[in-house]
Amino acid sequence: MTYTIVGVLIAGGESRRFGSPKAFATRKGLPFYHYSKQALEVVSDEVIIVTSNLLKNSFERDQDSAHIICDCSEFSGDGPLAGIYTAMQEVQSEWYMVLPIDIPFIDSLVMKEIVANRHGLCEAVIPLVNGRTQPLIALYHYSVKEKIEKQLVENKKSLKQLLEHLKVNYIEIEDEKSFVNINTKDDFGKYVD
Repeated sequence: MTYTIVGVLIAGGESRRFGSPKAFATRKGLPFYHYSKQALEVVSDEVIIVTSNLLKNSFERDQDSAHIICDCSEFSGDGPLAGIYTAMQEVQSEWYMVLPIDIPFIDSLVMKEIVANRHGLCEAVIPLVNGRTQPLIALYHYSVKEKIEKQLVENKKSLKQLLEHLKVNYIEIEDEKSFVNINTKDDFGKYVD
């Protein structure tokens, strides 16, 4: 089956600075990853979680409706770019809406705005928040798969580096809180609501 938009939840990080898997840290009683998953469900035909072998069982025990896969073995452990590539290998779609698991304040309205700005001429829709690109909260067209693979083969893991080779529609988004990335428990403490 081919979808129009697949939601890709990148969940393979080791959370070293946080001290425990961030995906399962909680806000208002829900694990962080649930917030990203719920935001993706608003704009996606299907949601997949791309994770590591270490976390796969935890996701399988905790959740109900997302497809869970591990990074492809060729690029296992190579970061978010490998996660996006794995999703493109696993599930056919025209577009892939990508989110990390550590943005528990994400608003589904941001997802709708990103998706609304896709068009046939662009290969990615990337938010700009206070002038900073947000390539891990973004929409990618299937056509970028070969460019991602080439970059991974060359051991270049940077999403920003990928953007240099794509036709990107950059969009300004005012909602800063949706993009708050929680790396440490102190970070989370600053934004508890």
